[in-house]
Amino acid sequence: MSVEQDSLFCILPLELIHLIFRHLDTQTIVHSFRLVCKRFHNMVNMYDEFDINFKSILKSDFHYICNIIPPENIKFLTLSDDDETPGQIGCFLSRFRIEQFTKLRSLTLLEIDDRYLSMVLRDVHKLEIIELIIVSKEEFTKNNTIIDDLSSTVCLRTLRKLTLDIVDIDISEIVWPVECTIQHLEIHCDTCDAYCNILYHLPNLRTLVVEKLCMANMNASMPELANPTSFHQLSSLTFKYCTINMLMLELLLSQTPALEHLRLVRCVYIRDFMSHLSQWQNFIETRLVLLSKFEFFLTETFQMVTTPAYIEQLIAPFRTTFWTETKRWFVICDYGTNSQHLMLYSSSMYDPQFRYNLESKRFSRSTSVPTISNTIIMDGIRNVYLNLSQKMFSVTSFQNNLPSAPMFTKVDYLKLSLNHNWPTYSLRVLSSLINLSYLTKISIETGEASDYDPNLMINICSLLKLTPNVHSLKMTRGMSTRDRDIKTFSLILDHIRHLTVSVSTVTQMSKAIQNVGYRSSIKLYMNTSDDPSVAIQRFQHENEYYSYRLKSGSLSIWLDKNAYIAKQAANQNNIEQTDQDLETFSTFFIPNTK
Repeated sequence: MSVEQDSLFCILPLELIHLIFRHLDTQTIVHSFRLVCKRFHNMVNMYDEFDINFKSILKSDFHYICNIIPPENIKFLTLSDDDETPGQIGCFLSRFRIEQFTKLRSLTLLEIDDRYLSMVLRDVHKLEIIELIIVSKEEFTKNNTIIDDLSSTVCLRTLRKLTLDIVDIDISEIVWPVECTIQHLEIHCDTCDAYCNILYHLPNLRTLVVEKLCMANMNASMPELANPTSFHQLSSLTFKYCTINMLMLELLLSQTPALEHLRLVRCVYIRDFMSHLSQWQNFIETRLVLLSKFEFFLTETFQMVTTPAYIEQLIAPFRTTFWTETKRWFVICDYGTNSQHLMLYSSSMYDPQFRYNLESKRFSRSTSVPTISNTIIMDGIRNVYLNLSQKMFSVTSFQNNLPSAPMFTKVDYLKLSLNHNWPTYSLRVLSSLINLSYLTKISIETGEASDYDPNLMINICSLLKLTPNVHSLKMTRGMSTRDRDIKTFSLILDHIRHLTVSVSTVTQMSKAIQNVGYRSSIKLYMNTSDDPSVAIQRFQHENEYYSYRLKSGSLSIWLDKNAYIAKQAANQNNIEQTDQDLETFSTFFIPNTK
C-alpha cells in the first residue's frame, strides 16, 4: 500500500504539518519530506516560512535549494562568504535580488564585502525586515558608500534587531534617525562618544551589546549629554571583547539607571576589577538599584607564582552577604598552571568564544558549587584546547578513575597539539572528557609529529570515526609540508566536508586538491613564494564548478562535487559515443580490405 494510505501522519491538516516544519532544517524538508509522496511535495511547495542557512552548506545542496524554494517562501536567510563557502554571496546575487524575498524578516550576512553589501542594503529598503545581522572582517575600499547605506537602513520602520560587526567601518559616522525603532542592538564602538550617541538617538532601545569599545584612559571623562533621561529605557547591556576601566564603566552606567541585566565579557582587567570591588558594590546599591542579574567573564595572563591560597584570597571578597545572599551572584576563580591563565567569572555563564585549556593541573575555587559540578559552566564550554604530548595522559590513564560520563558535554570545537607520537589510550581519555559526538570542528597541529609517528593519519582517522558530526578538519604541521603528507589526505573520512591544510609548493597545492576527493571546500595555507595563480589555472581546467577566494597566504575553494562527477561522466559518455560513431562510420564508409 502507499504511504498516503498507511500513515495517519499523511492525513494531518496542512497547518499542523507546517508547524512541524518550523522544527526541521531546510535540507530535511526538501531532501526527505518532499520526496515521500505527491501530497507532501505539495505541502512543501506551499510552505512560506523557510529558514535557509547557507553557512557551511555543500555547493550541490546550495544550488538544489536555490532551484527548489521560491524567494517569496523564505522568511529567514543566512548567506556566508567565509572560508567554507567562499564566493557564495556573489553566486547567490547572480541568481536573485534580495527584493524578490518579499516575506523575508531576518537576514544574516557573514564575511560579505562592500560591493555586495551595498547591493543588498539597497534592496533591503523595499522589504519589511525585522532583524539584520552583518558580520564581516573584510577590508572595505576607502571610497565606498556603506555608511550612507547603513544610515538609510537604520531608518527602516520595521527594523527591531540590528547587529553590526564590520571591522573596517567607523560606526560613529552612522546617522541615526530621530525616531529609531531598533530595540536590540549589537555593535562595536571605538569611542565613548559613539556609545552615548547611540543611546541618545535610540529611544526604544532595550538591549545593547557593545564590542571593541576602547576606554582604558583613566583620565577620560564623560562627554556632555543633552538629555540623559532618554537612556532610562535600557534594561540589558553587555560589554565584550573590549578594553574599559572601572571608573569609565561607572560613568557610562550612571546614564542607565533602569538597567536590569549587565554582562562584562573579557573587557576589564581582573586586577582593576578587584581593586574597585567595594566601590563597585556601593555603586550598584545606590545607582543601579534595579540590577537583578550581573554576569562577568574576565581573563588575564598571570605570570606570578600562584598558589591555591592566593586563589582563595582572590575569591574571598565575593563570599560576603551582598554577593551570596542578597544578590545570589556566585563566582568562580580558575588558574591553569601550564598556561598561567587566570579566570574570574560568574557561575551562571561561560564565554563560548573562550578556548578552555584542558590541563593536568589547575587551581579552582568557587563561592557556590565546585566548577566540575556546575552544569551551566560545563555546558557553556564550547572551545577546548589540549596538548596530547603533555603528562596529562600519564596522569589520567585508563588505570585511574575516569569519569563515567563526559565532563564537557557541548564542546563543538576541539584543538589538539601533538609534538611526538600519538599517546596510547588517548581516544579513551578524550571520550571520557568530551562528548565527541557533539563536536563539529577539529584542529590538529602536528609540528614534527609526522616525522616520528608513521601511524599519525591512522590515529587521526580513528578519532574521526568517533566524531560523526565533525564536518571541518584543520591540519597544520608548523613547518614545511612534505609530499608524503599530501598523499595521506586521501585517507580522511568522507563526512569531513571542509579541510584546511598547509602546502609548501604549487605542485603540492594541486595534489592536495586532487587527494581530498573534491569534497565541499578546502583551504590551503601557502608557505610558498610560488605564484598560486598557476595552480588555480590548472585546477580551473579540471573543474569549472567552483568558486574561490585568494588572500595573502591562503586559498579557499568551494567545490561542487556532484557537478564535477556529472561532468566526468558526461565526458566519458562523449568518448564512448565518439568511439561508437567512429565504428559505425567505418562500417558504412570504409571498405573492407580483408
